[in-house]
Amino acid sequence: IAGMIVFFQQASGVNVIMYFAPVVLEKVTGNNEVALFLTIWVGVIQLVGTFIGSMLMCLSAAIMGALMFVKRRSLLGETLSHATYPGVVFGALVGALFLDPTSLYSVFIVLGGAFLFAYFGLSIIERLRNRFRVHFDAALCLVLSVSLGLGVVLASRIQFTHPLWYQQSQVFIYGQAATMTDIHIVIYGALSLIVAFFVLYRFREIELVFFDALFGKSIGLNVHRAFRGVFFLLILSIIVGIRSVGVVLMAGM
Repeated sequence: IAGMIVFFQQASGVNVIMYFAPVVLEKVTGNNEVALFLTIWVGVIQLVGTFIGSMLMCLSAAIMGALMFVKRRSLLGETLSHATYPGVVFGALVGALFLDPTSLYSVFIVLGGAFLFAYFGLSIIERLRNRFRVHFDAALCLVLSVSLGLGVVLASRIQFTHPLWYQQSQVFIYGQAATMTDIHIVIYGALSLIVAFFVLYRFREIELVFFDALFGKSIGLNVHRAFRGVFFLLILSIIVGIRSVGVVLMAGM
């Protein structure tokens, strides 16, 4: 019964399953009170998981959002969040070749694809600025539009070939915090703690890079490496948020 619930939940949604959960659990347990108690307990666990996941997302997004605002790079987060979408779909396409959609490792493959494409988008922006002398705003618009279009093309491909993986990838567009499980909380909690710890541990270097880069260079600080580290943390904070609030709404975080 548990396996069938997981299977049909992919097609009908968690709300429908929760609506019929008392009936299913009553048939299994043979007790109406126990069935209602288990249904309420599942709802409480989902509420707590949603709250914790959202708080962790807000923590990492607030830290990196403040740093990007100081550097006048607020729109960079929006561009990189859209750049993760083709990575999510590509990760789902790769996962469909080796794993089952309900596998534990499917989350890591999808998030890995999102991280790689976001980092690739950041590299393209830097290359357009430094080598081709493209204005920063123009480079952001180019990467954002191309990434979103590529994601839609890839999604239209797996929509018919791998429908279950397609449904999982669509969760990352607008987010679905209500269906976050314990594995999502552990992964996003670890990533949020990494972001917070690194910023606190290297706050002096980050402060010099953002407010007085010339003085940082004079004392031997590798400014370029420090910037790359901050952008790496920015991508991590975006990866944390796209599962709960989605690629589109992550721009406002």
